Amino acid sequence: MSVELGIPKDLTKAAEIAANAESPIRSIDVGEIGGTFFLLRVGLGIAAQKVEIADRDMKDKYGIMAYSIAAVKAMKDAKQVKYKIILDGEEIEAEGVTCLVDNAGNFGVSGFKAHKDISVFDGLLDVILVRDRSFQSFVAVGKGALESTPSSDSYFHWQAKEIYIETDPPQSIQVDGEVGWQTPASIKIVPQAVRVKTN
Repeated sequence: MSVELGIPKDLTKAAEIAANAESPIRSIDVGEIGGTFFLLRVGLGIAAQKVEIADRDMKDKYGIMAYSIAAVKAMKDAKQVKYKIILDGEEIEAEGVTCLVDNAGNFGVSGFKAHKDISVFDGLLDVILVRDRSFQSFVAVGKGALESTPSSDSYFHWQAKEIYIETDPPQSIQVDGEVGWQTPASIKIVPQAVRVKTN
């Protein structure tokens, strides 16, 4: 979230912003799933499996690369499942291998977002459903992120305030890097819920 808001990762510089009475204050959205609030995103399928695979031993051994290694392993074993997604009352059925429900677009690298339209200020959640596990599909998502492509043959992108997701078979869900949820799930946006000092 610090990258999303332009807050330095350096703790001293971040503290200077927090202590400065003239630092601008902005209200940001948060998401909610089953009574649990999240700032970044909810992930199903590959997105949840990589979190499960990247356990403490793997993180201690490989550091931040643990998630990349875990993602490759999760992609290798991924299977298409049937999704029923209800977006603000509109029902959609599709097949996919992973689904992200994003409040924030940034993945911790400045300038790289899951999609250019994702914002913590717009009062909307962004749903990205990747249709298959091919490398080309994930490249297409990255290309779409740079070009604001709404959807393609490889993925779907929607925006909504209230989302219901059901899968067949059921899928694990990670919420801001924590696992323990499973489909079906209801997810919603809580607009301008948190006030944050920014740079």
